[in-house]
Amino acid sequence: MAYDTTHGQVILYARSQAWAWNGSVWTELATLPVLHSRSNPTMGFDARRCMLVLFGGRRDNGFLGDTWEGDGVTWTEVTPSRE
Repeated sequence: MAYDTTHGQVILYARSQAWAWNGSVWTELATLPVLHSRSNPTMGFDARRCMLVLFGGRRDNGFLGDTWEGDGVTWTEVTPSRE
């Protein structure tokens, strides 16, 4: 879960779905098949760039170490900077 300060909503990622809570209603956000079903990922919100950032989690075959960014419409796999 992460709080999107730009839009004033809470974002929840569960299994292979992302949802937004605006205080009264849940709305499903777009997800891509490549953002595989997973449990226990870590998610935050980068307010400077207005992007959700999702890292890792667990699948049946073990832990994941991938990083994704989403804008509520599309998700893109990214490689974190080593700076």
